[in-house]
This record gives sequence, C-alpha cells and structure tokens, in this order.
Amino acid sequence: MPWLLRPEVVTVPHFLWRKISKSTNLVTRFFCMRKAKKGHCGRSGMTIREALAFVEEHGIVLESAEGPVPNLAQQIAAERLRGSWWAHKRAREIFVITRAVRDSGDVLVCRLIDGKVTYVHRRLWPALVRLAVKIPKAQLAAIREVHLEKGKHKVEETPFPYWVPVEVQRRAEDLAEDEAAAMLGTIIPAVLGWSWR
Repeated sequence: MPWLLRPEVVTVPHFLWRKISKSTNLVTRFFCMRKAKKGHCGRSGMTIREALAFVEEHGIVLESAEGPVPNLAQQIAAERLRGSWWAHKRAREIFVITRAVRDSGDVLVCRLIDGKVTYVHRRLWPALVRLAVKIPKAQLAAIREVHLEKGKHKVEETPFPYWVPVEVQRRAEDLAEDEAAAMLGTIIPAVLGWSWR
C-alpha cells in the first residue's frame, strides 16, 4: 500500500475509509483522502468546523426541529427535512456533526425553544443569564446525552445556574436588561414561551 493511503497517515471516518479502500482508482483515493484530511464528514461538504461556525454566526440554532431560528440538521442535509432526520440519506453525517457540536465547550445544549434541543453559542450566554428571571429554569438546564451499557442512553440535566461559568456570570451582571434583549433579538418571544407559529 502506498504511504499516502496508510491509515496512520490520516484519520479517516470509517464510512469514508470503506469507500477509499474499495476504490481501485488512485485519483479517487487521493481526493477522498484530501476530503477526509479537511474534516469533511461525507457528501454534504459541511465540516464540524463549519457547523460550529454556523452556530456561532446565528447564536441560537435548533438541532433538528422547526422553529423561529435556523435548523442545523437541515443545513447539513442541504434540504428541508420531512419527518425524522434519522430516515434521511445523510443521517450518519447529521449524527456525527450534531454530536460534535454537542461536545463543544462553546455551545450550550438545552431545550430553550419549545422544549426542543437548542444550541446556544457562548457569545449569547451572558444575555441568557441576564434574562434568566424571565425564562423558565427548565429551558435553561444544560442537557447531555450519556451512553449506557447495551446501547441505551439517557439525558442528564445540569440545572441553571450550575453550568454557568464565573466569567459569564460577571459579564451578565454588567449587562443592562435591554442590552441582553437586543443580543437575543427577535427570538425573545420564542424563548419566553410565546408561540412563534
């Protein structure tokens, strides 16, 4: 096997490695390896870095539900999803990328909007903390999926304000309420539980 195609040269996602190893065309192998090196998780072309940038740009993003803010699963699929994203042809990519976003230290995973899994970028945490008196505490609890034996999983919650870092708390205290509301912008009605439909 040529040195470029050895597994120790680059870490390749399992589903992409199968495609590379079965290909007899060296040109195809080379471009698949380049794609894997750049962090692409498959055919959609979205990388984990791009997904994190998407969350940072929008501030508040739903994982897969319809709502008043963008939806990451639809962004990864590059089309509107009907029904569960698990049935979509890019379900594996959606799973890998959304789990990487959930593991990011810059993203709060909670059920902020309509009880649906919501990503909130760190830049908006002070605004959320400042307006926390107006938001139901259950919506501000950080959630984390824990995998158990035999393939089961459960969701663990860290209640508000136990997940809030000290520097975020300090910045929230320095914010005026109207500044915090301006940071959250047009999604305030959805955060406060008013219907967005």
